[in-house]
Amino acid sequence: MALKLDEIRAAEAKLLLPTYERNPVLFTGGEGMYLIDENGDRYLDLLSGIGVNALGYGHPAIVNTIAEQGRKLIHISNLYFHEYQALLAMRLTAADGILYALFLHTNSDQSWLFALDARTGQQLWTYHEDDADDLAVCSGTLVLVGNVSVHVFAAKTGKLLWTYQQFAQTERLGSTLSMTSDTIYFMTLSRGGGEQATVRAFDLQDGKERWHASLPPSQGYGTTGSLTLTEQALYALQAPLDQPGYLVALRPQDGTQIWNATSAAYEKIMMASGGTLYLASDGQIDAIQASNGKHLWLQMFGGTANITVGAAQHGIFESQYDASFCSLDLTSGSPKWCLTLRLLGWEGTPFFVDTTTIYLLSQGSETHPDDNHTLYMVDAQTGKVRQQITFHPLIGAITTL
Repeated sequence: MALKLDEIRAAEAKLLLPTYERNPVLFTGGEGMYLIDENGDRYLDLLSGIGVNALGYGHPAIVNTIAEQGRKLIHISNLYFHEYQALLAMRLTAADGILYALFLHTNSDQSWLFALDARTGQQLWTYHEDDADDLAVCSGTLVLVGNVSVHVFAAKTGKLLWTYQQFAQTERLGSTLSMTSDTIYFMTLSRGGGEQATVRAFDLQDGKERWHASLPPSQGYGTTGSLTLTEQALYALQAPLDQPGYLVALRPQDGTQIWNATSAAYEKIMMASGGTLYLASDGQIDAIQASNGKHLWLQMFGGTANITVGAAQHGIFESQYDASFCSLDLTSGSPKWCLTLRLLGWEGTPFFVDTTTIYLLSQGSETHPDDNHTLYMVDAQTGKVRQQITFHPLIGAITTL
C-alpha cells in the first residue's frame, strides 16, 4: 500500500524522533539527474542525496550491476574476503611498488588499512582501527594518524611496531607531523580549560619518547597546532581561534628552544623555504625569518570570505575560487601573476603543482555552471597557459602519478 505525503508525515511525527526537519515533498522515483514526486512533477537534483547519488538515478548499467550483485551478495562486512575490494584497488593503482590504501566510509567507527601490491593487486596485509584519518610513509615505515592516536607499522609486513594514545581522553593531535629516517615529531593539544600544545619526538622504530617540550598554556579556544621540520630546526605553532598564536623553533635533537615569537590568531605553518617560514590563515599570510623569528612581511586580503591560501612545491598560492587563482611572490606576498577563472571548490583539490607546471581544474561560468570543465596546464613561473583540455563536468580531486 503506497502512503500519501500527509500519511507519512503523520506517522513519522508519531513514531520517529524529530532529528531532521524535512521539506514537504514525497519523492517516488528518479531518472537521470531528475527526481520525480508523487504527483509526477520533476525536480532537477542539485543535492545528489548529499553527494551519495552523484551518478544520478536509474542508469541501466548501475541498475543491472546492483541487480546482479543482489542475487549473489549484498554485504558480508570486512571480516571476510570478497573480490571487489582488491579489484577496486587495482583499478585505482597505476604506480609501481606498494600502495597503502585506506578504505573507509564517513560517519562510522570503523576504518580498515589495506596494503596491496600495486602491480598485482594482491593483498599483503590489513589492519583495523577506529581512529584513522591519514597516512604517512617514511623509510619503510607507515604511520596511521587519527584524532587521538598514532599507529606505526613496518610497511612491508604490516607488523604494528608501536602505538601512541596514552592520553586520548585528555588530549588530541595537531594537524601535521614530521618524520626523519629515525624520528617522528607531532603535537598534542590538551582538551578543555586552558589549551596547551606539547611537541613530542619519538623513535620511529621502537616508539620510545626521546623528548617533549610544552608550549605556554593558552586561554583561547579552538586551538590549532602545526609544525614543520628543516635541517636547522623544528618549528611548531600553537594558535587559538581568538588570540595571537605562539611560534617556537626547537632543536630537533633534544627539544631545546632556539627562539619564540607570536603569530596571528588561528594561523598554521604552510611551509619553510629559503630560510623563511610562511604562516597563513584565511585572511593573511605572514613571512617569518627562520633563523631568529623576525617578522619579514605581512600580506592581508581585502575580502576573506572566499579566499584560501596554500603551498606546494615551494610556492604559495591564493585562490578566490569563484574568480581567480594567483601565484604569490615569496619575498613580498604580492601576486606575481593571476588567472581569472572559476576553480572548483578548494576542498576538492582543484590544483596540483610540480616543479615547472601548475594544473588547474576550472568549472563552468557563473551563468552556466554545468558547462564542461577545463584542465589548464600553466607555466609555474609566468602564469602562461601552455595547454588546456575540456571534458564533461565532474566532482573530485586532481593529482599526478
